[in-house]
Amino acid sequence: MSRLKRIGFLLMFACMLVAGCTNSSAPSAEVKPPADRSVAAPEEGMTEEQAKDHEKQVLLNQDFLSLLRNNQINGFDLSIGMSKADVITRYGAVTKEDFFEGGLYQEFEKLQGGIVYFDGSDRAYAIHLAASHMSETHLTAIMEALGTPIEQGVSMVDDKYILFYEAGDNSVFIPADNLESPAQSIKIINKVMLDESPQKHDF
Repeated sequence: MSRLKRIGFLLMFACMLVAGCTNSSAPSAEVKPPADRSVAAPEEGMTEEQAKDHEKQVLLNQDFLSLLRNNQINGFDLSIGMSKADVITRYGAVTKEDFFEGGLYQEFEKLQGGIVYFDGSDRAYAIHLAASHMSETHLTAIMEALGTPIEQGVSMVDDKYILFYEAGDNSVFIPADNLESPAQSIKIINKVMLDESPQKHDF
């Protein structure tokens, strides 16, 4: 698979992650990702522990990409390859799961503004976190911290402005409405685990 084709494939999958986070399994013109439903402040009635989980942030600094090469997410206690059992131990029971265009995602009771995709071996191969879990949302500041993206620009799939990075086997997508708008979320997808996943992706 050529590099450009792979990037296009991963971009389509990233868009699927966005679309897959609605309250309905069917796509619609009003699709909104968890970033729009979750987040800026802890919800009323949250326990202290839930509020702390809600405030955890991905640290987008000079260490982010180097740690991600080893599947670790800087500042966050989810990681690529983590078992579903471990995610449940940290974030409680599954509160929702939905199947969208070949990918099954799950939400967890103590992970506000986040969804996780698991492969056939129950390993997390894609993680999508809302902007409230990002230490920085200004695209210019993100680029200053992480360096020049491998690709950046307007997606042909959904017209979002996307910063695209790679770290080992992991692809990172940071979408925004445009270069001047704040990032809406961060999506991390492991290319190898995606290719090995028994789930069929109907793009």
